[in-house]
Amino acid sequence: MSSNALKKIALIAMVLDHIALFLPGMPLYLRWIGRISMPLFLFVFVHSIDNTKDRKAFAGRLYIFNALMAFLDLAYNIMPIPSDRYYGIFVRLDTNIFGTFFALYVLILVIKKTIARSVHWKKILAAYIFWQAATVVFCTFVSIQLDDAYCLFFAAISGNIFFNEGRFFVIALGIALYFSKNQKWKCASWYSAVVLGNSIIILSQIIPRIYMHLSSNLLADFIYCRIFGTLGYDVLRFEPPNFLTNEFEWMAMSALPLFLLYDGSKGRPHKYFYYVFYPCHIMAFALLGQFL
Repeated sequence: MSSNALKKIALIAMVLDHIALFLPGMPLYLRWIGRISMPLFLFVFVHSIDNTKDRKAFAGRLYIFNALMAFLDLAYNIMPIPSDRYYGIFVRLDTNIFGTFFALYVLILVIKKTIARSVHWKKILAAYIFWQAATVVFCTFVSIQLDDAYCLFFAAISGNIFFNEGRFFVIALGIALYFSKNQKWKCASWYSAVVLGNSIIILSQIIPRIYMHLSSNLLADFIYCRIFGTLGYDVLRFEPPNFLTNEFEWMAMSALPLFLLYDGSKGRPHKYFYYVFYPCHIMAFALLGQFL
């Protein structure tokens, strides 16, 4: 199966997922189907990293569409909606796959330079760690002082690996797929470990359980909440997790057989179609969902 065939399957699953996400009254099983979308796009993305002819153009294209999507998300999130016209179930957008892929791409380059002990690798690694820490602090400050909408915007344009669509789970998944992409069974093992490990953490409620046993020290509470909240985990549960109704990321395992069918070919490319389709369908569904 070619990379383009995988992207077509991912596209269909993504559209079904977003129909259920944004439009009220849609069946939940559409979201289940959608769990294969991100992993498939991620799988094709990590394979394209070493195959691209112009890495600067590739990174530039990713960043431009990341910034565009960040602006669209921000505009939507701060858009005033008259209360007498609002009937939807979602207000905030944090959908920016370009931002996640750009942050992942930069991280992979840094890891590769570190492993290869390239020229100035220590300075590059130190600068990267400092930049990520600084943007986490800045985005946290923005979230507290202004609004999460601005936090997501600044995180996207700064290439932060924690405040993005999918949070650190998708970044970890991308790292696992990239460094095992040429060995199918190693890829299957690492992918399964990340997906199932993440689901076990969520479904076992280990993070909320630890939080409930913390002392009432406000600083400790704040640090704990920000660390795990930034990683994408709920510290406080307002409803018990259910592996079918509200915590079904484990269903991403259903993408694994498609990974194993990949034959290394590209197929007929439609490069810019996916770049344009993604923001267009997100905004169309989001706006439609608010006023249905």
